[in-house]
Amino acid sequence: MYEVEKKAYLREDILEKVKKIAIFKYCTEKKDIYFTNVKGRKVNIYTDRVFRIREENGEKILSYKDKSFNNKTEINKEHEIDISNVDLLKLKEFFNYMEIYPFIEKTKKTSLYNMDYEGFKLNIECNEIENLGRFIEVEIITEDKNIENAVKAIDNFFEEIGIKEEEIEKRYYIDLLMERNDEVFNCR
Repeated sequence: MYEVEKKAYLREDILEKVKKIAIFKYCTEKKDIYFTNVKGRKVNIYTDRVFRIREENGEKILSYKDKSFNNKTEINKEHEIDISNVDLLKLKEFFNYMEIYPFIEKTKKTSLYNMDYEGFKLNIECNEIENLGRFIEVEIITEDKNIENAVKAIDNFFEEIGIKEEEIEKRYYIDLLMERNDEVFNCR
């Protein structure tokens, strides 16, 4: 299965439209730590191997994504391992031994909404990303054969609720965080 997703900066009027047309599911907070084996230079999240550990609602998930873009829409195949029963301190010690280091952290507060749209189930996240601001992120989980139709559905949804082209953000959150911090991420 593939994640087809697109995000944009979230205006208040867009949030109000989402609240009117979609079904509220829940609020959550996701804390991510990103790791890489890069040493002595800035991490390039588009070419370097990167993975994350996400903590959410008492669960810990280790994951990486095979990432690509179709215009300003992300198309990702995500690979996940539940590590909820693993001691994170010991795991980080192991990573350090293997010369794999954390390079950035991200905290995302999310209000999740769902709705059916053009034959797909839309997951609509209204997010507050610490140190970045508010975003709307729309995701469809689909099979390979439906990716193009999923991209069109998300594009149509964005247009329908009034998201402007210049509000769409095609960079990943961690890319924005690294750019905002303007640091050289020397891992050791």
